[in-house]
Amino acid sequence: CIRVSPSDIKRMFQNKEQLVEGLEELVADMVSDMVHVALLLNYNVILDANHCELKILEKTIEEFQDSADIKIKVFNVDIDEAYRRNMVRSVQKGVKVPSNALEADNEHFKVLVKSEGFKELYKKYSYEPFVEVEE
Repeated sequence: CIRVSPSDIKRMFQNKEQLVEGLEELVADMVSDMVHVALLLNYNVILDANHCELKILEKTIEEFQDSADIKIKVFNVDIDEAYRRNMVRSVQKGVKVPSNALEADNEHFKVLVKSEGFKELYKKYSYEPFVEVEE
């Protein structure tokens, strides 16, 4: 199994100001290429879409629906657990996500999973019943 994370790829380009202009497109192309190669080699692929937008999710599914058995898995981590994990990450790896970023990600996640577009995709591509996200 291979995990592909756009966030990890972006992190590789830290302090490369000359790439900032086209970074999003470059990362999207790299993710697409990595997934294609992994599928060609018969690997299972986990696309870690931590900051996912509905349109990106739809585009990714459209791109790979003919070459992969697509499943959506939602990891609903409440904000208190996110703070705890962030503290552990800070101690273990010296990397800490700012609290305002954790809160923004949490709100973004809630909006995404409550959208009708996401619910439709989830019904089609998940093997688990949909569970509403609590406020």
